Amino acid sequence: MAAITPGPFSLLGWVMAQIWQDGTEWAPDGVDACPDIARATTHPEPVEPIRWVDIRKQAGVERYRNGRYRFSGRIKRTYYKPRPESSCRTVVVHQMAVTRKRTSSRWDKVSAHYVIAPDGDILQLFDHTVRLISSNSLDRAPHHAINIEVAGNFEGHDGTGDWWKPDTFGRGRATDRQLLALAECLDHISDSVAAAGKRDNTGGRIELVAPHRVSGRNSKGRPNRPICPGSRVWKAAETWAVEEGIRVPGPGEKYGGLPIGDDWRSDAWRRHIASMA
Repeated sequence: MAAITPGPFSLLGWVMAQIWQDGTEWAPDGVDACPDIARATTHPEPVEPIRWVDIRKQAGVERYRNGRYRFSGRIKRTYYKPRPESSCRTVVVHQMAVTRKRTSSRWDKVSAHYVIAPDGDILQLFDHTVRLISSNSLDRAPHHAINIEVAGNFEGHDGTGDWWKPDTFGRGRATDRQLLALAECLDHISDSVAAAGKRDNTGGRIELVAPHRVSGRNSKGRPNRPICPGSRVWKAAETWAVEEGIRVPGPGEKYGGLPIGDDWRSDAWRRHIASMA
């Protein structure tokens, strides 16, 4: 696996605030195979720079073998044609809802453009031009989502114990290093899409950062991602977006899923709303 170098990054999205959460049962994003370990793992907080790892070759073969999209070993639908990177308007943040060893061979099976690994490494699985089946309506035009999965099974509301099947998938909490990596990944995506918009003179840029909660639903149209990605992860992403001047879903706003609850909102968002009053 070769290291890749992202664009310039800032720590504007880095969140050190304490956060709180709540939640309901749901179907986890990362479970397309059994978890490697069922108990939460404590990862140290190293001070080294975030490492970027390129596994696009392996992921492309796994997910798009013979030109068709594959999930859990079954062919579900035909391959979507590549999209211009500048058409990507949205970033959707997920939790995998499973704890895996960093040495697992299953990372390339995750349906996301990026995975934030338990040790804070950022794994790139797909180019931004690849449309994945990850975020329901937000995967389609005009949103063309770029998807980030944070590895771990996290509570919907931090500190409340509302994990998804914790005896099977672990009792995790996103580490500070994972949240730092999430901010760096968001910086990279935003810079890359903006650069593509300049190259093709479309002015394309990221306009919305959203939790999977607002779009997740099952085949019957019922919301099924109430705790994705969990309040701790979402508050970090929302803080980054507010500080970068990028929109997040407002009160009651949803895309087939559930709106963001008030107890998922970050201090940065509250200050922003207060300043507009």
